[in-house]
Amino acid sequence: MDPIDPDDEIAKGRIALWLSPEQIAFIANEWRKIPNDAPPEVSECWSDIAFRSMAALHKAGVTYEPLFPDEGDAYHLTTHCSGPAKAGR
Repeated sequence: MDPIDPDDEIAKGRIALWLSPEQIAFIANEWRKIPNDAPPEVSECWSDIAFRSMAALHKAGVTYEPLFPDEGDAYHLTTHCSGPAKAGR
């Protein structure tokens, strides 16, 4: 794994996000819950976020144990709502 150059990341418009190792592991694991029929841009974005999360844990020397969700834990796409929720709906 190539080391990350902070100046290069800043030049790309990226900023640091300070999270606990547990929060980063949570993010790394959540991408596995993205449904197979998610739009490609959603899958690609989550894949990149998960990879960077795992890389951050590795770089920090934190042992990462991936969690694989049961089928019932996966997210499901729903249809878009027709507007804001209203009381009594």
